[in-house]
Amino acid sequence: MTQPNEPLQESMEALGRAFKRQPSVGRAVMASIKTKTAIPLTPSKLNNLWRLIMKKQSRQFAIAAMALFLVGLTVWQLGGSFDGTGRVYAMSDVPDLFRSARTLHMKAQIYYPNGEGSEELSPMEAEFWLDFEKQRWRSIKPMMITDRKNGLTFTTNEEVYDTGDFVLRLDRENKTATYERITPYRRARRLRQGLDMLLQFSFGDPRLFDQYQPAGQEQIQGEQYDVWQLDINQNGTMGRLRSWFSPQTGEIFKSEVSFKQNESGPWIKQIEVNLIERNVPIDDRIFVQTVPQGYTEDTIDTTLQSGMHGSSGSLKLWVYLLIQLGDGSVIGCWKSQDTESDEDPVRLLEGISAGAKYPEFPVVFSGLSRGASENEYTYHGHYLAHTVHGSDLYLWGLYVPKEIETPASGVVPGQYTILHRTNVSGKDFRVRLSMSADVVVENQSDFDTFILGAMADFSDPGAELPSLTYAGTLELAGGIRSGLHR
Repeated sequence: MTQPNEPLQESMEALGRAFKRQPSVGRAVMASIKTKTAIPLTPSKLNNLWRLIMKKQSRQFAIAAMALFLVGLTVWQLGGSFDGTGRVYAMSDVPDLFRSARTLHMKAQIYYPNGEGSEELSPMEAEFWLDFEKQRWRSIKPMMITDRKNGLTFTTNEEVYDTGDFVLRLDRENKTATYERITPYRRARRLRQGLDMLLQFSFGDPRLFDQYQPAGQEQIQGEQYDVWQLDINQNGTMGRLRSWFSPQTGEIFKSEVSFKQNESGPWIKQIEVNLIERNVPIDDRIFVQTVPQGYTEDTIDTTLQSGMHGSSGSLKLWVYLLIQLGDGSVIGCWKSQDTESDEDPVRLLEGISAGAKYPEFPVVFSGLSRGASENEYTYHGHYLAHTVHGSDLYLWGLYVPKEIETPASGVVPGQYTILHRTNVSGKDFRVRLSMSADVVVENQSDFDTFILGAMADFSDPGAELPSLTYAGTLELAGGIRSGLHR
């Protein structure tokens, strides 16, 4: 039997221990092996966001906005070393720990001002149940309302889905109950986005996860917990994110988000997630849809999501969704119209095939950009497919960056700017639109759920869907990318 190379083995074990103590070391090494392009959120962009928040004269607004600032500093990009055992070894393991869950139950307190002019904060309860195996959920969360007459007020909204065709939304401020039709695609999207929201809500921006540092241990209710901490200083205002993990089970116990407005000021707790349960069976009664007495009921019976809409004179452009693929390419659904023209748009698609340049529709969703200008990080748009729902033609484009931008697993990037061009002589379309990707698709199963599922929503019932696969779409994107380098 071959004997192990002891010096090599000792070196590898030492390297492994170093990586475990300092995940950033491991990530730096891996980055040198496999370069990934990323869109940094520069200090100037952070300063602009911070100035926007702090321009508000109301200290209550600044306090309420602080949590959103702390947990959303930049786009989601992270690496991970999750081993599939359901244990946390570093903060970078947290996303995969959540995404491997069969069920998830979380409770939190969000601290808001007591009222206009008040310096005191009061907690509002939030609670979330997600059952990934049975694809159902319930959420109870506070909402901030801005009112010119009453200033900032806060209420609680609730959403419940079990099975069937409708999700129930309860607005406790206006005492309304809305049943909204939900399709398999929208159901899967809600679950995926709900999970991502809880990750960011509880632990902050995952791109900063490797900057968390061990902060000792604490004993709580007789149990010992490891504490991880991240401090952020933005223009003198300090943010602190802390998470508690059990060294015995590797499970997450709780997390907190706090801030203080200057070095000498007190830490002000903004969010406390005080219950995190994974893979604990959830009582079926949690998902029962019940309308409280005295609520007005309404129904939204449509399978189409609204998306973004821009209008300039007779020219109109709708962009309904963006979904990112594993190589950084993006699939987008859109339509355009010139209300002064009777031309049949379907005629423009005669003889077209996937990967072709777009025909001359009145307005063409021609590309995407992510960066300070529309010439930075451009994604070039090509025709992929089309669907028809009623009298409307929906176009599906493939938007390809010049370089591969491999996203971290399941991580949805920030906002894209919609690039467009006009093909009608004498008419301009000067409307700025931006949109975030719904989800990241990295395998055939997710492609069927999110891409073909969305296409089904934008098609007539029973219509044959475009014949597309995940591998085939990546191959098509690769061919387009090669052409961009010629």
